[in-house]
Amino acid sequence: MDRERVFGLDIFRAFAILCVMVAHTNSYYLLRNTARVTTQLFAFIGVETFFVLSGFLIGGILLKLFSGDVKNLSLAVKNFWVRRWFRTLPNYFLMLLVYIILEAIMGGVLKPYYLLFTVFLQNTFRPHPTFFGPAWSLSIEEWFYLLFPLGLALAIRWLKLRGEKLFAFVVLLFIGSCLLLRIVVAFTANPEWLIGFRTIMPLRLDSIAFGVGFALLKYYHPGFFKKYRFLFFASGVAGTLIMLFVFYFGYLQQYGLKGGFFLKTFFFSFYSLFAAMLLPLCDAITTTTNRIWQKIITHISLISYSLYLVHWVFVLLVNKYGASFSGWERILMVWVASLVTATLQYKYFEKPMTDMREKFSFGKKKIQIA
Repeated sequence: MDRERVFGLDIFRAFAILCVMVAHTNSYYLLRNTARVTTQLFAFIGVETFFVLSGFLIGGILLKLFSGDVKNLSLAVKNFWVRRWFRTLPNYFLMLLVYIILEAIMGGVLKPYYLLFTVFLQNTFRPHPTFFGPAWSLSIEEWFYLLFPLGLALAIRWLKLRGEKLFAFVVLLFIGSCLLLRIVVAFTANPEWLIGFRTIMPLRLDSIAFGVGFALLKYYHPGFFKKYRFLFFASGVAGTLIMLFVFYFGYLQQYGLKGGFFLKTFFFSFYSLFAAMLLPLCDAITTTTNRIWQKIITHISLISYSLYLVHWVFVLLVNKYGASFSGWERILMVWVASLVTATLQYKYFEKPMTDMREKFSFGKKKIQIA
């Protein structure tokens, strides 16, 4: 087991992927209207949890990289990109190929528009297609990994910002810009909440930025970050519950798929902030006395990326060919097949490809990428 792993953050990540799995399989045993509610609820919780955790982890890495006297900005940014992309891109493109083959086998039509998946632009100005469903959130993450370090480098060069002011400026820039964009879109085009706001890449980059903000707090104010971790957690739990209550009654019950103004704009900001407040306490949980649970949670956390990518394949297959099975049998098929495949995929493809980044990093300084 990796000694550098933080068990509390593994819990955070495992919780996220399990929420996504529940969201995509609950319709096998729940009534249609109930399934619609739980699907949107658990899917939202799971992906938003991934976003803030990703920002927190990546923010910690970028803080170490940019907070000192950066002599070669170009080299620093390239080093981050190369190491990050060896972690995410090989698995993504492997699964993109799998989804293309699956689409052809199941009688779907491969459209030229799908080429945008190769550069993560498929949900930039239009709703994400049903093809390769999980990819919408990966588009948001990859563009954040590209733009945020670039924003740091430009702020250093043009505004001469350094240290805490540098990161605070770029974090607030992302948060403010995305909120403003959502407000503009809500007042003009006003599309549906799900396909026109939640999954549109330029409107959602701020969710990851909130995680970076808490990494900033930990890096520059570690005493405050640690001292008030329980207060942060209690406030975060209360806030997320309030937002989920608003989500349920303001989106699912009152407006349906259309969504109201608050749900399309400020809701994302508030929920991300409250979810990020859970991080200080989780970050303080380094281990547990229950070794069995630690191994299970750590394993789910390790395979979470592969599991996120591959589980939808089995959902599609079971939806098409598993109608003769009971709801619980279909759930069992999806979960077992997904967990086994993700474990093998992580061990024999994802991890070896990630380890290859050591050979291609720029410079001698090695930086750990989550």
